[in-house]
Amino acid sequence: MIASTLLLIKSRSLLPNLSLTEEEQESIEDLEERLRIYQKIKDLGVHIKERYGKNRIYFPKDKTKVISVFSPHESITTNSILSALKDAIKRLPTKEITPEKLSKSGPDFSAGFLGYSNSYFFGVAVHHLTEPNEGFITDSHLPRLLTIHAGAILDVNIEYYRGQRMKRRLEDPTISPNFVFQWQQNLMQFNYGLYYNKYPLIVGLWYRHSLNSIDAVIALVGLQLSVLKLGYSYDLTVSKLGPGSGGSHEVSVSWKLPCKPEKKRIKVIHCPTF
Repeated sequence: MIASTLLLIKSRSLLPNLSLTEEEQESIEDLEERLRIYQKIKDLGVHIKERYGKNRIYFPKDKTKVISVFSPHESITTNSILSALKDAIKRLPTKEITPEKLSKSGPDFSAGFLGYSNSYFFGVAVHHLTEPNEGFITDSHLPRLLTIHAGAILDVNIEYYRGQRMKRRLEDPTISPNFVFQWQQNLMQFNYGLYYNKYPLIVGLWYRHSLNSIDAVIALVGLQLSVLKLGYSYDLTVSKLGPGSGGSHEVSVSWKLPCKPEKKRIKVIHCPTF
């Protein structure tokens, strides 16, 4: 629009006798007026630039500190606020059912079998045979737990005397491999362990996993005295939880009470009379 008006002004200067319409004449006059205003603003801009930032004409107000003060009524106490909150929570709509009793008890039975010799042992146990109901509102039965374990105590140094193997002494070094399997409902857990015993020191290492993932590596050390046993173990988490879970520490102390020695029974040998 401006370009066409400038072209019209140029044509008029070249052709003075050029006749213009009323609309064209108004466009020329409007552009001329705008150019005059622009020239004034441009001239004043030089003075504004020289004075800008030298003389401040506005100063911000100082910020005043506002101290919030809450002064409750004398009847408002901590107990009254707590009571009001409890009353409001009780009135909230909910579909939960509050059980009549918050504790529950009942019988629970287990059974097992253990077999052993001087060097080998194994056992089977079943817990929660009756699958007791632990639910407060609905039935929630505790599934049976099956445990199978086996192991051995093997001599590192085997000694013979007159062709016969000597009995194992307390100070003789031994190694003991172990296996524990547990199965409850849809969960299965496998444990593999190995102990090295050199009286009075015991060290061991265990590995635990399930069917779908690995779980932990367990290291332990123990000290066995005549009547006292001290042990420490650490579970290192190697599952997806990672070392960030912190693992777990366990300290065990056991004291052996004195027992009366078992009396030896002498079997009667029936000999012929003559």
